[in-house]
Amino acid sequence: MKQSELKKAYDSLKVTPEMDVEVLKFVRAGKSRFRGGKAMRRGLAIAASLALVVGMFQIPQVGVAASTIIDKIMYQFSAGNESVDLAMEENIALRNVSKDWAKYDTLGDAQKDLGIDLLTSPAQCTAGGNHVSYDPLTNEDGDVYAIWLSDDIYALGDLENVEIETYNEGDTNNEVRYDCGDVYQSPIGMQIAIVVKSEDAKDGSVGFSNGEAWSASKEDGYVETEVYEIKAGAKAFITTYKADEGDGIGPEAWQCRDGQINEVTTAVFTYHGMEYTYYGAVSIDAMKTFLDTLE
Repeated sequence: MKQSELKKAYDSLKVTPEMDVEVLKFVRAGKSRFRGGKAMRRGLAIAASLALVVGMFQIPQVGVAASTIIDKIMYQFSAGNESVDLAMEENIALRNVSKDWAKYDTLGDAQKDLGIDLLTSPAQCTAGGNHVSYDPLTNEDGDVYAIWLSDDIYALGDLENVEIETYNEGDTNNEVRYDCGDVYQSPIGMQIAIVVKSEDAKDGSVGFSNGEAWSASKEDGYVETEVYEIKAGAKAFITTYKADEGDGIGPEAWQCRDGQINEVTTAVFTYHGMEYTYYGAVSIDAMKTFLDTLE
């Protein structure tokens, strides 16, 4: 989807800066991309898998929204008696990175270019190249204060009859057409949030929940939740969201030939100061198996 088309879609939703505690759910017309302006970005933080066809939803808050200690943004995800403490740390070595949207063929290419160590999976899809989107967030002075790395088609699992179309342009979404497998009903997508200047990110504009405490409840559609320690050493908060009957969810990239997706599992954790989010129409057990491939 081109940037002009995204603007029309966002304008039709009447997104305002007051939506800081709300997250735009995936609209079938396109992936939640950012257009210029810090206030707009605060209302459109990527809540990857939890996206209905229309509308917004209120994120339940737990205690203090976020606490920033020097160069860290610390927050907690919880469900019932289970919780995970998360922390995004400032990475000052990235302050001179490019301010332009771009794409990398693989996450490995991105980490080499940025000079940082990232968790990667041998299960990642590389067909067609141009998989990983690089989206820098800039402050009012034009300085990069955070970076998003994302790929809606990161792992294909056992999907069948897969056809992938990728694009060079940083603001154009890739697409994959497929038939469901026995385990995967969609690809597993990936998003990584990296804080570059914590003083700009601490107001809630980076990460799955904007760096705010977040709670999953069955009343809000989260039918199952589990805390799981992955082999890499981090504790992941994994939850499955089920949409209402007739409401399809998932990014535009997922073109499933077998019908509408209405249930998506999301895993969120922080590792070495960066927040990782993985999302897909898979079970919690399948997500755990995938997470253990990260190294």
